Amino acid sequence: MPSVRQLADELGIKSPNGVMGHLKALERKGYLKRQHPNTSAFKLPNRAEPRGLPLLATIPAGPPQTTYDQADRYVDLSPSFFAQGDLVAVHISGESMAGDAIADGDIAIIQPQQEAAPHEIAAVRVGADEVTLKRVRLRGSWVELIPSNPDYPVRLEPADQVQIIGILRGIIRRT
Repeated sequence: MPSVRQLADELGIKSPNGVMGHLKALERKGYLKRQHPNTSAFKLPNRAEPRGLPLLATIPAGPPQTTYDQADRYVDLSPSFFAQGDLVAVHISGESMAGDAIADGDIAIIQPQQEAAPHEIAAVRVGADEVTLKRVRLRGSWVELIPSNPDYPVRLEPADQVQIIGILRGIIRRT
């Protein structure tokens, strides 16, 4: 890999600090890996090395809405930090789960599975393409989607229109 000064010259950047800023951003995104913690030497990561948890989409903690995929993005965190098994991350938008300390802008760690215990917080698909994060409770042939913020109503949906996507395993808040 070229030196920081060589990169600055090649890219027409006057300050090596500007180059380091770009290199650090590429490191945070998983495209580069620092060879030694206290140096500016980088390498390309081994493709077999995990890049963290995949950040799949933004889902609402409010009325169900269409989700928006966020392809090729990762949260730099070991999956073993939260639970065993497959985990994914999603951005949360909205305030309906504020009573459970889940805020707009948080990142929710979801364990994909198709069943939820009563009152467990789950990522839920309603109909063909709407998704939300709520507590769930089965009521016969209906499913209650229960917010923890009293400003939002409980939603009752036909059970055949609701699919559990996964269970909440943790929250990451950026401060």
